[in-house]
Amino acid sequence: MSQYPNTDLVILAGGQARRMQGKNKLLQQFDHEMQLLKIYHQFCDEVAKIWVNSHQDCIVYQEIIAEIACFSDDQAGFLGPLMGMKSAWAHVTTDYILFIPCDITFIPKDVLSKMHQALLEAENSQAVFISINKQNLYPFCLLKRDSLATLEKHLANEQLSIRKCFDDLNPKVVKYENPISFHSINSEQELRLYLWSQKFCSKFLINILIALQEANMTDRSRIKETDLSLDDFKTIDHFPECGGIGIFIGTVRNHHEGRSVKALKYTAYKPIAEKMIRAIEQEIQNKYAVSYIQVIHRIGALDIGGKAIIAVAYAPHRREAFMACEEAVERVKHEVPVWKEEFYSDGSSEYVAGCCIRKDDDLKQKAKNANSILSNILPIKYPRFTCEYCLFIPFMKMLHHT
Repeated sequence: MSQYPNTDLVILAGGQARRMQGKNKLLQQFDHEMQLLKIYHQFCDEVAKIWVNSHQDCIVYQEIIAEIACFSDDQAGFLGPLMGMKSAWAHVTTDYILFIPCDITFIPKDVLSKMHQALLEAENSQAVFISINKQNLYPFCLLKRDSLATLEKHLANEQLSIRKCFDDLNPKVVKYENPISFHSINSEQELRLYLWSQKFCSKFLINILIALQEANMTDRSRIKETDLSLDDFKTIDHFPECGGIGIFIGTVRNHHEGRSVKALKYTAYKPIAEKMIRAIEQEIQNKYAVSYIQVIHRIGALDIGGKAIIAVAYAPHRREAFMACEEAVERVKHEVPVWKEEFYSDGSSEYVAGCCIRKDDDLKQKAKNANSILSNILPIKYPRFTCEYCLFIPFMKMLHHT
């Protein structure tokens, strides 16, 4: 054991393994060793006890490692990592828990000591998570027992986003760089590529293969410059466990606030928009336990009746499908940097407020000040800025064009 306070380890393995076709990732070999054994061997001498948060295979785990303890979520329904974290405190007696996702491939040797050091240096923090190559991995975290009240509050409000919950825990972050882009395994295809790369590839080639794979995945595009269609989405027959379908199709209407509209034009900052939409989808999938959620937004010129946005959700029941679909559309419309310019019948045009409407009064004041300044120095129309993306990215783009 280390010089730090007694800490238990909880392996988060309570998901449904949909993208792994039901295969238990904790029993797979990622790095020439079963994942359960890999995690156990790295931490058995550093923690007081090791637990697995899972709804299945507990007997199998204990046959492999006799001292492993198991528990399931307090509430059924696959509600994501927050429920696993909250449930853990009913079983663990230590005041600190190190949580590790079952599919993690990169586990730094010094991670527990660095996390404790980060908490020691920040008395008001109740959580610390790791970031690998600037990607935040919130489920890979160290929590204090004091965090339980916040976890319970968010779950009671049906708020299942781990990122939003951690915002209330004053978290610290421990940063790492990993030369191999695979931090975790999320599908059978990723597992096959990872195992193959371990045998035959250099680290440089591994990252090239991963980049090519991501670039060629047909479901990766969330911003399109061509007409939208339901053919762009996976069909329900890929998800036999689902009995509910939620679909929203947003089209261009011919009026806005009493003015006659003849056409629209959407523009976007694609690199950020693509990433943000996928992040929103992942959070909503975890929150509502839907099997599939995808949103695609159109950019470019659209006539009246043209499809501007389509969202599709598949879930075991209709309620979750409807709620996931609605929340996905609302968040994409108000958080993602996509701007709408309306063209009116009188020949005028105007950008419409919509993207990134935030409650941050200080940020809104900064945006208001920027709008006042830019209106005097830019000889072109521009969208009114209401968030950090709207404020800085279009500003730099417009300076380039003026």
